[in-house]
Amino acid sequence: MVVIGDSHLQIINRKLFNDSLPNCRGNIRYFRGVNTAQLEDYIKPTLKQNPPDAIVIHIGTNDMNFRNFTEDEEVSSKAVIVAAENIINIALLCKEYGVNEVIVSSILPKRNIKLYKWIRQVNDVLHDLCQSN
Repeated sequence: MVVIGDSHLQIINRKLFNDSLPNCRGNIRYFRGVNTAQLEDYIKPTLKQNPPDAIVIHIGTNDMNFRNFTEDEEVSSKAVIVAAENIINIALLCKEYGVNEVIVSSILPKRNIKLYKWIRQVNDVLHDLCQSN
């Protein structure tokens, strides 16, 4: 079991995490500041070395910023699709490398309430894409 994603994962207590896995040992890999487009390159070495049986992907928080999401609805709507598709592409890459079970985490809300609308939309699109893949 591997949990991979952005720096939000650094708060996970590794001992408690491993104690909760009865039949295996888990690995937590996080990359500070990484966004959905970058994570694919970061995880390839992990997948090539020894693909895990299961992986949890927690990414997307760093995509939720005002460079991607603006007052322009059309620009922001495109950014919603791009972020969700990037996450799905990471999940599909994991499957290509032989990972049996891929779990995709929703993007957690940020403190900035103006971005909450877009985070919710990305999560809705992500949910739909997960159902169809």
